[in-house]
Amino acid sequence: RTVNQTVTRARLRPPLRGFSLLEVILALAILTGAIAVIGELVRIGTRNAEAARDLTRAQLLCESQLAEIASGLATAEAVTMSPCPDDQDWLYSVAVESTAETGIVAVRVTFTRNLPNQQQPLEFSMVQWMPDPATATSTDASSEGQSSTTGTTGAGNG
Repeated sequence: RTVNQTVTRARLRPPLRGFSLLEVILALAILTGAIAVIGELVRIGTRNAEAARDLTRAQLLCESQLAEIASGLATAEAVTMSPCPDDQDWLYSVAVESTAETGIVAVRVTFTRNLPNQQQPLEFSMVQWMPDPATATSTDASSEGQSSTTGTTGAGNG
């Protein structure tokens, strides 16, 4: 073989396929950016899931407290930032507000997560209208004086 034949064959041979250093660095930069974005999305999703869990817990606690007040197990009186007996991580407040309807009050129950203000504690409120306890007790007292008795008399077969 001559030198010309070797040089000609080298020119005809396809170049070696592979990535250049620039392509590898660019691919690594894109991969790193994608991983950072995915990590941030996971963090945001986790934070929102925790907020949804806390909001659901606060709603259940509000419903429970309103049910206790409506059934008479708890009194409908104002309470401010008192620890919840069922869950010490929560504080609750009760506000009794008058309405335009006579004998009806609006009871507002608010639950707040017991966290420092820097952590932006979650707060949830519910309002339920119910009979005014002051009016209900005076109505009950006046109805006690008005009692009626009915009786039946039957003849026995003897």
